[in-house]
Amino acid sequence: MVIHIARSGSDDLVLKQVREQLNVAEPWYCSVNRIWREVEVLYHCATLLRDITTDVAFKIEVPRLAFEDRENYLYAMSAAPADHVVWKHELLSGKARQHVDVGRIGADHERGGRERGCASQTCGRERGAS
Repeated sequence: MVIHIARSGSDDLVLKQVREQLNVAEPWYCSVNRIWREVEVLYHCATLLRDITTDVAFKIEVPRLAFEDRENYLYAMSAAPADHVVWKHELLSGKARQHVDVGRIGADHERGGRERGCASQTCGRERGAS
């Protein structure tokens, strides 16, 4: 479950809580502990991407974690700004910014993760494992 909470005078929040059964047509069960991997990834991305620089005028942002409720498998993070652009939509509509060196950003991200030991904590797990 994902809820967007608009707050006047403050950043909007996204509240996310997982359920064991995913909300899809066919029965599909998944460990609720997967939410903590999402939280780990947000922490790691914030660390890895804060030092990335590019030659183009765009900003790399990672949602800020507001709180975690481990008992209820729930967390809140900052919402994307109202004027944000979804890069996937731009790509699919043919508005791709070809001057963005995604390969270099990805390589920097991967190298930074190895240097900081992040990959061993969040990657390499079998699908469905918690």
